[in-house]
Amino acid sequence: MSDQFAARNPLARLYRVVVSGGIATGKSTFLRQIQTLLPEVGVFDCDAAVHQLLTEGPVMARLRALFGAPIFTNNVLNRSVLRQVVFADESCRRQLEDLIHPLVRSRCEEHFASYAAKRSEGLFIADVPLYFETHGAYPNDLVAVVATTRATQKRRLMQRSQLSSESADSIIRAQWPIEEKVLLGDVLVWNECPIHCLSAQTELFLSSLL
Repeated sequence: MSDQFAARNPLARLYRVVVSGGIATGKSTFLRQIQTLLPEVGVFDCDAAVHQLLTEGPVMARLRALFGAPIFTNNVLNRSVLRQVVFADESCRRQLEDLIHPLVRSRCEEHFASYAAKRSEGLFIADVPLYFETHGAYPNDLVAVVATTRATQKRRLMQRSQLSSESADSIIRAQWPIEEKVLLGDVLVWNECPIHCLSAQTELFLSSLL
């Protein structure tokens, strides 16, 4: 299916797209469907980049200076404790973001440059959950927002991460309301429906790039 789709829908140039939304709204599912239809798509995952950064020595040293030894267990970063610290105190969350976000943006630019050096046509997608919260600091041709209702978002987050209702609410509140992101995006991908409806939206989205 993917080869047939790509063959009958060649992209006219190199597109740079940001996919955003809220936590647990289905961005990863949308991106997997795009990768199935267009295997040559370039994807940069901001969450994966953050995960990698939180294993690197210079970042660990900075985190220790900012938040102290309690966020480490046997000299290994305790991500659960770090999460509790930054979601309990907005100033701590801002400090973490000021450290991490510029590094993630820099790595995204490196990935795009590598992808663009090999082709003049295609699709490069940056999965940026906090695109709007970071004031749109990722260059793009358009922004697609994957959205659900707040109730569905909370239910999926609780099930996926085994969180209490209160913990899920605190994480969701730390992001902009999904309703605001929908209004600011260029394309809405509504992920409240069955998977076949999301598949249809994915094909329509890719076809629109012709």
